[in-house]
Amino acid sequence: MKPQELKSARLAKDWSQAKAAAHFGVTQAYVNFLENGKRRLTPELVRRATTVYDLRADVLPVPEPFVLSKTDDQQLTELLAKLGYPGFLYVRAHTPKKNPSEVLLVALAQESLEGRVAEALPWVALEYAHPNGWLVENARRLNLQNRLGFVVKLAQHFRGKPARPRRYVLPPPTYGK
Repeated sequence: MKPQELKSARLAKDWSQAKAAAHFGVTQAYVNFLENGKRRLTPELVRRATTVYDLRADVLPVPEPFVLSKTDDQQLTELLAKLGYPGFLYVRAHTPKKNPSEVLLVALAQESLEGRVAEALPWVALEYAHPNGWLVENARRLNLQNRLGFVVKLAQHFRGKPARPRRYVLPPPTYGK
């Protein structure tokens, strides 16, 4: 996130620097320094800004260097819920929100995935994680480029198709049989 993006997010909320400072728990002068590039936007400040200003998760910083970690299906479910995946809206997530590119890469690196987690990955690619330099570079470095390509191709395939509602057909009533 760049200082100008931080300022634009504040102005989109129609907030003064003082009101933003109160939400961040810092002084108005510090917000001014951040917005003018005189202080560095730390990853923690960017994370708080996404929450305070209701910004999309793809503005969150990605770790440099990216170190792959073993993750279970429950943690992936919570990460996808934090991103707003419709299939997991009921999940109460206790993990911090991460950049969708990072979530996608972590999921692709797992040896096996629960079906409902795997079916969420094209949504992440379609909604957020456009194949940017960081994602492609790290997928290549971790030998995940084929998996990434498959998920992106699947997302492109579903992009143009409207979701079909499921129809539940009830059996005909039986009277007196």
